[in-house]
Amino acid sequence: MAWPHLKAATESTLYDGHGSYKNIMYRICSLVRKDGQQHAGWCTAGENYIAETTGFSLRQVQRAVAQFKKDGVFAIRTYRKGGKEFNHYRPNEALFNSRKRNPEGPSWYRKLYRTTLRRMAKRAPARMAYGHTTPCRQPPDRLAV
Repeated sequence: MAWPHLKAATESTLYDGHGSYKNIMYRICSLVRKDGQQHAGWCTAGENYIAETTGFSLRQVQRAVAQFKKDGVFAIRTYRKGGKEFNHYRPNEALFNSRKRNPEGPSWYRKLYRTTLRRMAKRAPARMAYGHTTPCRQPPDRLAV
C-alpha cells in the first residue's frame, strides 16, 4: 500500500533543504501500487508524468532520479519496451526508517520553546488580571481602535 511509504518519507530527514528532490521523492512514494495489483510495491509512473504532476521540469526529475539511484533511496529497475526505456521505483523503507526525524526537534529548538513558555507563564497573571484569556500587551481600556 502506498501510504506507509509516503508516511515513512515524510518522517525522514532525507533531502531536507532540497525542496525539489524531497517533493519528487514524496510523489514517487505516493504513487506506489497497492498490494494485489500488478507490480505491487513499485511505482510505475514515468518521469514525464512525475514532472507534470510535481510541476518540475523533466530534466529536474531525471537529476533527482539519478541522485535517488546513487543514494539508494529507491530500488530502480529499468527495462525497455518498444525502443523506450522505463523505470519502476521501490522505496527503501530501511533507509527511510534509519533517517527518521526526531519528534522533539533539535535541542536548540526545544530550549527556545521552553524559554518562550516560561516567559509566557510569567506574563499570564498580568493578562488574567484584566479578564483576558488571550495574549494582550495592554489593558482593555488602552487598546487602540
